[in-house]
Amino acid sequence: MSSIQVTILYFGRLRELVGTSSEKLDFDPSISYTSQTILVRIIENRPILKSFLISNCFRLAVDQEYLPESDFLYRRVVSPSSGAVSSFIGITRDNFEGRRVTRLSYEAYEPMALKELNRLCDDARRKFVNIEHIAISHRLGDVPISDISVAIYVSGPHRRDVLDAVSFLIEQLKANIPIWKKEFYEDYNDNNKNNKSNDNNSNISTSSYSWKENR
Repeated sequence: MSSIQVTILYFGRLRELVGTSSEKLDFDPSISYTSQTILVRIIENRPILKSFLISNCFRLAVDQEYLPESDFLYRRVVSPSSGAVSSFIGITRDNFEGRRVTRLSYEAYEPMALKELNRLCDDARRKFVNIEHIAISHRLGDVPISDISVAIYVSGPHRRDVLDAVSFLIEQLKANIPIWKKEFYEDYNDNNKNNKSNDNNSNISTSSYSWKENR
């Protein structure tokens, strides 16, 4: 089977490092690529990027859509001294108490959320002294069915500590981080949000969505 040519676009510091804003790479169409394997393929072609991508924040997009960050989180917590990596991946399910869910939408008090996430990581390190690295990512805005909403990765020398740390982190995140979710149901009409309502005439059905704590 012939390979597929994909155009890779570089921006900012990456463009400066490789000396070009775009190039074409061959990909095997028989392989189901993930964020991590796409990245490996790019680094194979441009080894100069390896050290930069390990130590700096970046986003990878395909067809103008960001790829899930969970693969990148895994790469950030792995180290030569790690004997175990544990993770939790939360995704949007299509039902709640018998109702058909079409999507979730998250919003946060972002400055406080970041502060509390840092505090939570510090708490985890004090509680589980043998863990090495922690990575947490939470989506904001709309999250379609089966998409990732939250990802947590923890590494350490032994599995018990990292398993317990991940469980602690997700429970505390849900309980204490200022993030709220809006659950949309099958009978929700997007046009409703633009309609005016009064005591005599209202087309807005509040039962078509529900604001909830991020539990």
